[in-house]
Amino acid sequence: MPISIQDDIKVSQGHSDDFSVTDFLNWPGNGSILDYLRPRVAAKNWYEFYNSWNLRVNLNLLMDSKREVIKSLARRFNLDPNEEAAFDQLWPLVYRAQQYAKDHKDGKIKAAIENGYSILARLALGGGTDQNTLRRVRESDDERFVIFSDHHMTAFDRFPNYFKEFNYELYLDVLRHYANTDYCVVENGDVEECLIWEPNLQDATEYNNLAPGNENGYSFPVDPDASHWDAFLDKRYDQRRDNLQAIFDAHPEYYDLVRNQLISRGKFVRLTGNHDNYMDDGRERTLRNMINSHLGMPVNDVLRIRRGGIPRYLVLHGHQFDSVCVMHSDPKPLAMTMGETFSEFLSWAFQGPDRVWTTTDTNKWTLGRHAFNNYLAKETPRSYSGDPTDNLIRNRLSKIQANPKGFVENLLGHEIAWEYFENTDGFEAFTLEVWTGEEMYKMRHMKETELVDKYVQQYHAQRQQGDSSEPAKFILGHTHEPRHRAEDKTNLGNPNANFYLNSGSAGRFENLIWAIEIDDRQEQVVSWSRQDGKLQKIVWNPVGDELRPGTTTYY
Repeated sequence: MPISIQDDIKVSQGHSDDFSVTDFLNWPGNGSILDYLRPRVAAKNWYEFYNSWNLRVNLNLLMDSKREVIKSLARRFNLDPNEEAAFDQLWPLVYRAQQYAKDHKDGKIKAAIENGYSILARLALGGGTDQNTLRRVRESDDERFVIFSDHHMTAFDRFPNYFKEFNYELYLDVLRHYANTDYCVVENGDVEECLIWEPNLQDATEYNNLAPGNENGYSFPVDPDASHWDAFLDKRYDQRRDNLQAIFDAHPEYYDLVRNQLISRGKFVRLTGNHDNYMDDGRERTLRNMINSHLGMPVNDVLRIRRGGIPRYLVLHGHQFDSVCVMHSDPKPLAMTMGETFSEFLSWAFQGPDRVWTTTDTNKWTLGRHAFNNYLAKETPRSYSGDPTDNLIRNRLSKIQANPKGFVENLLGHEIAWEYFENTDGFEAFTLEVWTGEEMYKMRHMKETELVDKYVQQYHAQRQQGDSSEPAKFILGHTHEPRHRAEDKTNLGNPNANFYLNSGSAGRFENLIWAIEIDDRQEQVVSWSRQDGKLQKIVWNPVGDELRPGTTTYY
């Protein structure tokens, strides 16, 4: 709920515990009580947020200011008071990585993404590449596929294990269903969560001390070939190996099912993501060997699905086109930038990689009563006049409230999916939902609008003279939002969007698993949930800028 009579109004108005809506039956105002009180509760919550920072001594130190603001929000989610000292030790690593990403976004990082568009077209034309995260290509002529992604399996002792708590048993039943068909199951990256760990002060301090510094602070990006990063990377990969083994141990039914009912029949493909890179060089090779051995088959970066010998679908995770996660760059140090560093060192304090959707959110989709938005992200923040950080620190509330969505997007550096909030006003979305720990921001960090256009342009530029074929359709994950023939708000009816699909997430929506099904040359978005003890599958049809619920089947 965006505002609660018992929890919000009672507290803000100073009523006793037995307060109820009947206390307002004789109130002197007009219209809805909630509409009257909402801005007052929002203002109270804002000042509570502002007064929670520890900025009075170091007001002009940007790094400390940002740390305190982010930490105050983290307390509303997963940050325990006993872990705040560890948070403080890890924060400088994230801040320096953030500065690096900001400084190079329009240079090296942009060039790497542009190269990614070119490689995608090359793969669609049957070619290959030697670039990391894109070079291991699996070919298949199977007729039917189902594609899942973004499970983010964890094995934490203290923090929530969202996939296991939300969808593990459901996913096992869905896999058993497909194991009894001729579908080939594809898991499209970010299956095992190798990056995120449960911090303690000793390890956090050691990471801080091992990160090499210079006169400008920590030297980023992390260079896997530079000897001065060796001790830091040795510790990082010791942790990731421990994470991976713990995940294996915590999910034995899943691995047994995959090996015995899917891999044994040649009906399983595993692709890599940015949280489970499994690259075949450097320290990543050990992780790759662990997963290959545990599955009994090699992982790949790309699945190329052919029809009549011609590539018709490309399946890959999608971080290759994300400005904070790009890993196929040259020189190699770009492999370690903002996305990986934030996920590894601070996302544990929030909800892990991106936000989660609990049943409070997902019921409207699992019950088939609401459409799911189906338009392409642009990533770029909307316009905002002024410096959002300065406005925040100096509490220029009138400036913030004049354009709250622009303020938040520029403060975070990304487009925000505001449609997931119940409050349409951006200020009230923050004060009544984010600050209360009810909903986290869903940041959009991939330029889908640019991706679909530049891929098609590159395809036509690279194909041989006289070749009039259409581009292969490409299927990504990574964003956690399903897409199929998505609308482009900046170019309505853009035909290039017809070549793009997204498999959403299997692990971030409670009792709701998204997937893409392919049957010959027909594809559709589907969802799986459990209703009244039965497996429920809904087919979602693209209509304009929405995915609308269609045929529902129970098993």
